[in-house]
Amino acid sequence: MATSAKYQQLTPRESVMQNPDQWAGAGYGLSSYNTICVDYSTSEITISNIRYSKLLYKMVDELIVNCLDQATLHKTVKKISIEFSENNGIIAVYNNGSFIPCTIDEKEKKYIPEMIFCNLLSGSNFTKATDKKTATGGKNGVGAKLANVFSTNFKLETVDAVNKLYYKQLCSRNMEITDLPIITKSTEAPYTKITILPDYEKLGFELVDGKINASDKQLLRNLIYTRALFSSFCTSAEVFYNGCKIEKTFRDFILQLTKVEETDIFEFQMNNRTDKSLNWRVFIVVGSTKKMDLSFVNGVHTANGGRHVKFIYSTIYEKHEKFIKRTFGKREITQADVSKHLSVFLVSNIISPSYTSQSKDYLDSPTEFADIVIPKSFIGQEFSERLIQKLTDVLTDKPKTQTKRREFAKIKKYEGAINAGSKHNCYLFIPEGDSAALFINYTLKSNDKEIKKLGLTNENYGVYIIQGKPPNARKETVVLTGAGDKKSYIKSTKMENNERFGALVKVLGLDYKHTYELTPEGDAQYKNLRYNGVIVAVDQDVDGVGHIFGLIMNFFHLYWPALFKRDFVKRITTPLVIAKLQDKSQVNFYSEREYESWVHSRNIKHRASYFKGLATHNKESSLKVFRDFAKNVYTYTLDGLSDELFETYFGKDTTKRKEELRNTIIPYTPQNMQIICNDYLRCEAREFQLENIIRNLPHVIDGLRPAARIALAGALEYFTSPSTNSVKVCELASSAALKFKYEHGAVSLEETIKTMNQSFPGARILPFLDGSESSFGSRSMGGDDAGASRYIKTKLNRELVLLIFPQVDNHLLKYRKCENEKCEPLYYVPIIPMAILENFAIPATGWSCHIFARDYKIVFKNVRKMIKASAGSGCDYKKLYNCIEKMPYWNVHSNAIVEETDEKISITGIYKLVTQSKKSYLHITELPVGIWSKKWREMMLELSDTKPEYNIIQDIIDSSNDDTIDIKVYINTADIEKFNSEEYALNFLKITKKATSSCNLLGINNTIFEAVRELELLLGKEVAETPNTGYNSILLSWFVERKNLYIARVERIAIILRWKIIMLENIIRYVDNSRSYSVSNKDLEIVIQELTRDGYMLINSLRVASCADIPTDKLEDAFVDGGNYNYLIDLRDRDKLTDSNKKRLEKLEELKKELAYITQSNNLFPGSHIWLSELERLEHCIDDGLTRRWNTTEN
Repeated sequence: MATSAKYQQLTPRESVMQNPDQWAGAGYGLSSYNTICVDYSTSEITISNIRYSKLLYKMVDELIVNCLDQATLHKTVKKISIEFSENNGIIAVYNNGSFIPCTIDEKEKKYIPEMIFCNLLSGSNFTKATDKKTATGGKNGVGAKLANVFSTNFKLETVDAVNKLYYKQLCSRNMEITDLPIITKSTEAPYTKITILPDYEKLGFELVDGKINASDKQLLRNLIYTRALFSSFCTSAEVFYNGCKIEKTFRDFILQLTKVEETDIFEFQMNNRTDKSLNWRVFIVVGSTKKMDLSFVNGVHTANGGRHVKFIYSTIYEKHEKFIKRTFGKREITQADVSKHLSVFLVSNIISPSYTSQSKDYLDSPTEFADIVIPKSFIGQEFSERLIQKLTDVLTDKPKTQTKRREFAKIKKYEGAINAGSKHNCYLFIPEGDSAALFINYTLKSNDKEIKKLGLTNENYGVYIIQGKPPNARKETVVLTGAGDKKSYIKSTKMENNERFGALVKVLGLDYKHTYELTPEGDAQYKNLRYNGVIVAVDQDVDGVGHIFGLIMNFFHLYWPALFKRDFVKRITTPLVIAKLQDKSQVNFYSEREYESWVHSRNIKHRASYFKGLATHNKESSLKVFRDFAKNVYTYTLDGLSDELFETYFGKDTTKRKEELRNTIIPYTPQNMQIICNDYLRCEAREFQLENIIRNLPHVIDGLRPAARIALAGALEYFTSPSTNSVKVCELASSAALKFKYEHGAVSLEETIKTMNQSFPGARILPFLDGSESSFGSRSMGGDDAGASRYIKTKLNRELVLLIFPQVDNHLLKYRKCENEKCEPLYYVPIIPMAILENFAIPATGWSCHIFARDYKIVFKNVRKMIKASAGSGCDYKKLYNCIEKMPYWNVHSNAIVEETDEKISITGIYKLVTQSKKSYLHITELPVGIWSKKWREMMLELSDTKPEYNIIQDIIDSSNDDTIDIKVYINTADIEKFNSEEYALNFLKITKKATSSCNLLGINNTIFEAVRELELLLGKEVAETPNTGYNSILLSWFVERKNLYIARVERIAIILRWKIIMLENIIRYVDNSRSYSVSNKDLEIVIQELTRDGYMLINSLRVASCADIPTDKLEDAFVDGGNYNYLIDLRDRDKLTDSNKKRLEKLEELKKELAYITQSNNLFPGSHIWLSELERLEHCIDDGLTRRWNTTEN
């Protein structure tokens, strides 16, 4: 009997779950299908390979067909509603007017609703066709119950109008558990509603935090909407989707799908002789560019057609056969010849249809459709003439140029070359946007003789606007390699639905199945293209050349790399900087690197004009570029490394990309107007990706991203005085964007400024801006409820900012230059390590930054210890590192429980269980930072609707504010004992936040600062592997930079003070002896000789008084160069009075004291005492600010 283990008997439910293909016609997992999909937001229709769960689609289809069956059987059904929630993935299908009797079946001893939806192989449509003639789509055997079997939660609701009962029943765990029904009295109108939460994980979806990802949500929304739309074509009932009535008619849909003229669509009503309910509705489209059929049987979408569609085609041919023979004579025209120029759209009603599979994709009924009456209009003059005309056009080789041109004219943002698709050499310009297209059209539509001589007209040049940033094709495509290295592609929904790339392929005549290799076959493929190549026109800045152009090249390289061998991809370059010299000549530069190199190597006076965007060019400068067309268009080619580098820069693997981006940019010189893609990728593409990192990662020294740094610089510039009034956020953003040339616009800067004002727990700990007089959002919404920028006001948090960033250091900082003008600092150098005193969670290209703020008291303590351990101007890194005491997480304004081990951190909220006789609840008094009370409440209420284990929540009362968390979660008394387990309670409440610190920042030279890696380079692997090394490494790197700046500050101030002292001493001595130097009746030359004789110094007093922009190492020379005695000779008589000189003596004493203080030695390093003093003042300021929560408004 050992072999008995081989055999087993499955329950119907187990059989369905183990063999979904057999029962549903589709298996588990996601697969690609050629599918019609209508975008719910835009109503755009696409037909493409879409990767989705056909099993899920079948579940929804069966529920909708069930509603359509009810509408067929009961004329009281006036409304059908389909809903899909993107928040939780719940699907609901509803129909009014019909109901399920809420009575017990005498034989099965079960309620009828339960039998229909909760028991397999039971239902009402099992009678044979000969017994009961109804045109319905389902049998209720398995179909509608698929939605139950493959769902984690299933809810059935119906109102029995006869017995006046409301029936509700829940099933869960794939129909494994069926709850007892809840039946109550009801006077509601009859309806039936099914609500399901599909088992997305079992169906093959990738889940993130238990939910499907955003792209799958969007796809499902559109697919379910498409099915709802289809159902509206098959019923007279009104159909709603997500609460909105579907107004689009079948004819409207066909027009949009086929893109034909109204006159090319013909509608027929085919009646049934014996039963009017079995009438057919037929639309025939003549001459659609792409043949397609769409058919329905009793509401079921027969995706692959069937005998009903074949019947229409054979009828058309039979009725027109004599006209065809009369037109074409002896030439044989078959039914296939006719059918391939037609498309059939059919809504049919058939009694007891049969299909080739459970998926019901193909109708295989044996019925001969003898009762269908063919209307006379089938051979009417209008339809017949259009059909014969179409056949004449295509079968007599009539030129199709006019038709094609009209077809391409419908493509938006495309102006085709007149000769496109002919034997002429035509090229397609691909500009980034409308303004770039205008730059090209200035030329193509010009009457300039030189331009016309070059052939630069719209006869051979087309324009296709790509409209901004295209998708990264490589990340959105799975490449499959078959036999003979033949490649096939599975494109993501995002890629499939990208209208701009899709239309570009059509415009160029490209085919994904072709390779265009340098072979006879590839030559034939290439000859069929409509253009010989593309010329991309993007802005000359790093975003245009390094990013947009790279994404377009990546698209061509992924699908058709052989096109690069045919010089297919080109780019037109435009000057980024034009330097106009004094002799009125000009020098063009095509990158900022090139221009800066020229400036540094040659000291030539010039005026620079910047042309970062193509829109910067006017008509005349555009024509100048095109007059040198041959010199400005570069062709891109491949070599042996190109495939690997394209994958590195645009592929999904970030490891190789990170290694590449650790290297510096490699400039190159094009040869013979050709650029190797490798050179481009390691120069312009690398430059963009590094620039993108710079935009996103906080800086290791000041903890700021570029936008925040510009906002801070703008605030310091605006609020020069403590009395300056507050300003609206939008005004401050505009001022900063203009002053510091912020390229991404004032609007994006506004959001940054808002966050710099927020000081509620979980927001900024040390806010640089003071928004206490306006509403900048709350803890409950994480700041998302902030007021509009045009209403809310802000000002500089003056004391804090000026203490963290001493303005005396401004002359020592390095500054960003843009368009040859000085902008904001490359980075500030705060007197405390700001990069570890705020919380950051930021993604970037290849790297991410996740930093949890360190306790400021311990940070201050560590900084002081490092100062006192740092003697001399150098740095003993090991000695400094050993001073660092462990810095715990700064749990500011929060009592949440923190556990930190190595780089891992866990923050848990606080709750207590309150048990009462009537109501029991969980009282939450703290949440981790980043978990916002209102959003948390919404999440929990959503769970209570979707997850059975959360149905025990009765209510959630949130009385929290910015200072305290006060949330009460009311629980069913019967279930309260579960919460005696702390593990269960915390898991249920989801008030624990876990993360791993990732200390990746931007380094001093705009390189990636990987904290642990940097420490390993400095002190070895053994040190780098100890706990919390990331934060220690940041502290160490910042300290070295800040120490050097204090030394530099002392050196600079000391030089300036010494010269001020020298000048003042000279003035005092001169006044004391002024009688000896009476300038009356003396020549200036004699006075100068006397002053020189008596040892007075020649000083450039103007430079001493104003030396902000003079580098420290040039100060002494600057004070001497151009030196004179004007500071003495120009003194007035009043300046020589005893009182005036007395004030000078007092000032001299002050300067000497200041110099002595600045240069005092404490056996450490210059400026260490100043640093310690400034730290004390700052710490007091932070203590005070935290106590009052940075609120400066008066009560």
